[in-house]
Amino acid sequence: LVRDPELYETESGNKVTNITLAVPRSDKNSNGEYFFQGRISNMICRFDGYKVFPSALEQTITSSKYIEDALVTSYYEEEKFGDMPLAYIVLSENSLNISYDIIIEDIIEKIINNSKLSFRDIPRKIKIVNEIPLTKAYKKDYITAKNNGLSGDEITIITNETNIGLESYKIIYPNNLQKIKRNSLHL
Repeated sequence: LVRDPELYETESGNKVTNITLAVPRSDKNSNGEYFFQGRISNMICRFDGYKVFPSALEQTITSSKYIEDALVTSYYEEEKFGDMPLAYIVLSENSLNISYDIIIEDIIEKIINNSKLSFRDIPRKIKIVNEIPLTKAYKKDYITAKNNGLSGDEITIITNETNIGLESYKIIYPNNLQKIKRNSLHL
């Protein structure tokens, strides 16, 4: 995080920016030098300690012919006392006149059949949106998506998990989803 950049000229005529940084305390050594540890990970640590990697899950979700784009972030699940995955999905032209049951079942099937993913990667909530939030650099905006949180319009997938696998799952649709016309992508 950069605070109060100041532009000044050195004795040799070079223009230099003096930047005040707000960096986590462990990134500054005793000499006052800053060490950048790398990029922030979007990895989601579920309530049970299982790690969900959004990029792998997004690739699997978008492999469905019904999905144009996806973004996976987390939200705090009060019932589980921890984070769970939340997927934003943009429906493709192929989803017109297709029931939500078929679309969601296809996503779940693709996750279960992906050898690099686990049934624990199944998003607890799926939010159908017209477009994925983007940064000014046109990259997926995970921070905005996470800050938007839950609105009550999400599809909920309740999984019944055992130590060795997925026993069953139930899909719960919000009441207002039934009012949406399925012959148009304008949600």
